[in-house]
Amino acid sequence: LKDAQEKLKEVNTWLEQKVAERTAELEVANEQLKKLDHAKMEFLKIASHEIRTPLNGIFGSFWLMQEADIPDEIKDFIHMMDVSLKRLERFSDRAMMATDLNVGNFKIKPTQIKVPSLISEGKAFAKAHFGDKKIKFKMDISTGWEVLTADPATTKVCFDEIIANSVKYSKPESEVVLKCGVEDGYYVMECRDQGKGFD
Repeated sequence: LKDAQEKLKEVNTWLEQKVAERTAELEVANEQLKKLDHAKMEFLKIASHEIRTPLNGIFGSFWLMQEADIPDEIKDFIHMMDVSLKRLERFSDRAMMATDLNVGNFKIKPTQIKVPSLISEGKAFAKAHFGDKKIKFKMDISTGWEVLTADPATTKVCFDEIIANSVKYSKPESEVVLKCGVEDGYYVMECRDQGKGFD
């Protein structure tokens, strides 16, 4: 019995040692992940600033070009440039917001927001980025939830991206259904389109 107790004690000691070693390894790995995450956020911040600076100059020149008398055969190229510039601007803005949210510099400001206005802005955002595909939008907003309390900036980004994604992958003149309401205590926006979807 004494030998069995000694062996059990040795096994427990061995297990405690292994747990301590594994815990130390996990702590080191966690610190490395934190450093990588910080580096990623720093890269996004720098990339956003580096893109934004030349963009301002390009936008200025581009707006002057649009005011000029442009031959019809050049207008398609101007439109392609417009779409590309807006995509770069969108990336820059989203990258900056993601960085600020991650490091805690972004201050959430709960405000009452009208949902129909958010959807209208999202439709305009999608049209600006993907052209007028003549999508037919249907809205189904639960009674009493036409207004929600949330942070305007981040909520607008969510609505813009969801609607734009549906428009991007929808065929021209197809239908997109937007349903908003509350499920299990959460405000839910459901967006259904007639795009290809995922396999």
